[in-house]
Amino acid sequence: MKLATISAEEFNLQAYTEPNASIYQSTYYADYMIKNDYRPLFLSYNNDLNVSTALAMLLIKKKSLFFSKYSAYAPKGYLINYYDTEMLKQFNYDLAIFLKHEKVDTLIIEPDLPLKDHEYLIFSLENLGYQKTKSLYSYELNVQTYKPIRINRNIILDIKTITEPEIAETYKAKEEAELYHAFEKYVVTYEASLDSYRTKLSFKNSIEDHEDYILSHQGDYKFREKIEERKAALDNDKYLLKCIDEYEKAYGVNPALGICCMLDYSGRHSHLFTLLKDSNDPLGIDKLLLNYIVNEQKRKEVDIIYSQTELPNSERVELLGEFTLNI
Repeated sequence: MKLATISAEEFNLQAYTEPNASIYQSTYYADYMIKNDYRPLFLSYNNDLNVSTALAMLLIKKKSLFFSKYSAYAPKGYLINYYDTEMLKQFNYDLAIFLKHEKVDTLIIEPDLPLKDHEYLIFSLENLGYQKTKSLYSYELNVQTYKPIRINRNIILDIKTITEPEIAETYKAKEEAELYHAFEKYVVTYEASLDSYRTKLSFKNSIEDHEDYILSHQGDYKFREKIEERKAALDNDKYLLKCIDEYEKAYGVNPALGICCMLDYSGRHSHLFTLLKDSNDPLGIDKLLLNYIVNEQKRKEVDIIYSQTELPNSERVELLGEFTLNI
């Protein structure tokens, strides 16, 4: 077995074909991390027939301006069969020797595996000298069992896919803009715009209906509870209608109020981020976007949407964790 550096292009071609490969194990993420002074290394572990049996993308960074030692970080871990203990042991041994020559004395990995059903691997890694240094989590949304989140029925959106969203300019989100441009090849962006005329008309009709009901039944004690419910709904409708007027003043008619960027990489469908014009989001734009996207994924027969952050109705999954090896 031999550990060898390979080109970014060759690494991407091989990594993309691996089952459940993550875009965070790609050169696209490496390009994003370069701005934080990381230097990428792309490694292949080849057998005697020169066939790759494992891949690793390492991000190397100097620990301090005053020291000559470096740390290495493998986001989402290695692309390797962790259950092949002999190969894992030999790979780890050869990798440690290689990294010593690179003046690396600390290696951090984050295997992208759920703790459930893979807990045994903790002992395998500990036997190789790794120490668990942090608990990590991800989120999974089951597309097939997802129940749409109920939002005020008067809100009418026009949701469509767009290209080249002006993330930094429109949403003042520099980090998200850089991440988008790093992953752009695999990103689908959904934009939610308010249908101003139809939404305002629907709210005005709803307000009129509540007021007529309250006026017609306010003298009958049997409707006391229902009237209180109607008054609360009336106040909410008036508040949301006021919010829409404010959005129109700020952004014009039919304003775009939010975007959601989704990743489609190596057969894995993931939520990248959602950005809103109003972080308070009284209209529930983020939830309506999610309802729409889940329906789209269901139509495409996708089973799971993965996310680094929590989504409504998603399940938190504990991962194997972060492991550190002192070399």
